[in-house]
Amino acid sequence: RPGPIDSGMIDDFIERRHGRKKVRYDFPELQEAMGGTFGILVYQEQLMAVFQKLAGYSLGEADLVRRAMGKKKREELDKHKEKFLKQATERGHDRSKIERLWQSFEGFADYAFPRAHSFSYAFVAYQTAYLKAHYPTHFWAAVLSNELNNTAKVVRYINEARTQGIEILAPDVNASLDNFTPSGNTIRFGLAAIKGIGQSAVSSIIEARNSGGTFTSVFDFTERVDSRAVNKRTLEGLIRAGAFDSVNKSRARLFATIDSAIESGQRLQRSRASGQTDLFGAIGASMPAVDPALPAVREWTHHELLKGEKETLGFYISGHPLSGYEEALRDFADADIDRLSSLTHGTQVSVGGVVMDLSVRTTKKGDRFSLLQLEDQFGSVKVVAWPDVFNKANGVLQNDAPVLVSGRLEVDDGGAMTIIAAEIQPLENIRERSARAVVFHIDAESIDDKKLDLLHRLLDGNRGECSVLFEVKLANGSVARVQPNHLVRVKVTPDLKNSIQRIMADWGVELVVQRATGAAR
Repeated sequence: RPGPIDSGMIDDFIERRHGRKKVRYDFPELQEAMGGTFGILVYQEQLMAVFQKLAGYSLGEADLVRRAMGKKKREELDKHKEKFLKQATERGHDRSKIERLWQSFEGFADYAFPRAHSFSYAFVAYQTAYLKAHYPTHFWAAVLSNELNNTAKVVRYINEARTQGIEILAPDVNASLDNFTPSGNTIRFGLAAIKGIGQSAVSSIIEARNSGGTFTSVFDFTERVDSRAVNKRTLEGLIRAGAFDSVNKSRARLFATIDSAIESGQRLQRSRASGQTDLFGAIGASMPAVDPALPAVREWTHHELLKGEKETLGFYISGHPLSGYEEALRDFADADIDRLSSLTHGTQVSVGGVVMDLSVRTTKKGDRFSLLQLEDQFGSVKVVAWPDVFNKANGVLQNDAPVLVSGRLEVDDGGAMTIIAAEIQPLENIRERSARAVVFHIDAESIDDKKLDLLHRLLDGNRGECSVLFEVKLANGSVARVQPNHLVRVKVTPDLKNSIQRIMADWGVELVVQRATGAAR
């Protein structure tokens, strides 16, 4: 409330809040040093005052106690215990109260810090919270640039920035600077954050762009950027990271022309350095250069594109290997890796992710097992597949493979998590493999003998264990559920599903699968 706060008001507050008076009321000498923190030790300077005022320590002796506590040296602090108790008792203080006070030191030692630090930390925390709330793109760009060489933190912060609706743009030789840069509601990836791209290469790229404008081709790039700073490995990293997408979308064709582009660039730069020109040098300045055509090669698959991004940037920027498996993950996974930290030791979990850092080991008995990291959009977790599980999943386990891991979550004393796998299966076609029934949603008016005959042939040619059910919408709006003979059972495959939907385009096809929780969907 308005007005000055006296000691009696503070006393009443502490009585109501804690049910008892605090240390400073047992020792009036500490009123000045500890009144501002309700008698609770918060700062190292307060500890020094306690030793000075209660036990007669000199300022230098009290500082030795502060140093011991600041460096968490419990054994050194304990050396002062008997001296403190003895000297404080000799000065007329109750021994039992002094011993209780000492017990509070032990907990205080875990978090003690100088008073100046508390102000600095609070001020920085306020500033960063304000920037995060009001200037999120600038805030995250600064945070990411500060952790440029720590891939794990970069990935974590990028995921958090995305939760605020911020788009992370791929690196671009025509737009990126060395660090992460904000623009509107986007953050552009910095060139220096690409693995294998040194600062000298980044500086040369930016200098050439500033002096000569945007790069129009990979040949234009190698001819203008200092060849001593940008070599084949640098160019490979830039292309795989997507930094040349604004020049040409085909990373495969760009990658295939690296050698010829580097050779062309080095040759031109040597000519410039020696002052020589070719036969057409006199008129070349007035004629636009014509770059060689890029070689015709097979385009990289989406998986290959993502793999290149992962290896050069540390994460996937244009997609994720789990994209397209959202429905399967809803049906079969009961947690993502971010949520695992809230679960207890021994919990049974089913988690979808991509296999990373696969390592095959051998037990003392000679049986093979595997260790791997399972990674999703939120993080990664260690997985152990012992011999029995490894043998069943051996064909599935390979790096970059999207899988579903079911098993027991183990959490050690330090909070590190491991899943002991009981089953590992591929996410590819998991819904079809786990289907218990296939339901056809049909409008009665669309049924004819030709369609039924074609459907019969398809089902008869794919016999299996999955039951069949028809839901027919009648003219009056009601729905009739029809179950054919119980012997009519099929094996559901993507080909069967696609064939049915191609022939009966106006029919709906639904798979009923057994979810991880045991409920059908």
